[in-house]
Amino acid sequence: MKIFELDTENKLIIKFNHFDKDYSLFVSLLAKSSQYIVIPSILKNNEVVNPALLKNAEIIYTVKDGVFRFPISKLEPEVFKGMRVYYTYSESDVNLENRREAYRVFIGEIVSALVMTQNGKKKNVEGILKDLSVTGMSVISKMDFEEGATMQIVFNFEGVNFLLIGEIIRKEKVHRFRAFVYGVKFTSPNYGINRILMIKQIRSKKIDGEQQD
Repeated sequence: MKIFELDTENKLIIKFNHFDKDYSLFVSLLAKSSQYIVIPSILKNNEVVNPALLKNAEIIYTVKDGVFRFPISKLEPEVFKGMRVYYTYSESDVNLENRREAYRVFIGEIVSALVMTQNGKKKNVEGILKDLSVTGMSVISKMDFEEGATMQIVFNFEGVNFLLIGEIIRKEKVHRFRAFVYGVKFTSPNYGINRILMIKQIRSKKIDGEQQD
């Protein structure tokens, strides 16, 4: 995919290093041409940041099946419809990253879940939110539930509550811990959790890079 093929209805993330500090910001795709896309400029003290000071910049674009990462080759400060913007270029033709690596991230936090069986019975249980993706989650619990039951979790991430509701489509018994791992598919795609996934991925990649150094 080329950068000018991006869908203007979706938000993007711009990731960059500025004076040895890493940043990742959500930005809107304002317009595009056959060579570049238009995004809001980065401001500091109400002044446009010189693009030359934004190191290792890339545009991250998420879709249902994964993510595309576009290394930015050039940013040009311009004015577009009265807004201060960057005309953003990328010479790369990038591929979709592996869906599981791109979307399924480890959480490992204790949560409370409400489970409703197919016959309408409800039960509140405690479990561990093992991992999370845009289409589902894995939850560990010592309680035994049948596939087809509905699981509901309110997950708090950095002060914001996300309601996660889905159907148990898979379960695996973990004999060592006398527990079950439940694969839960969201009732509808939960695109509101993209923020969690992308922040977790960026932090994970940063840690991995530091360890390799």
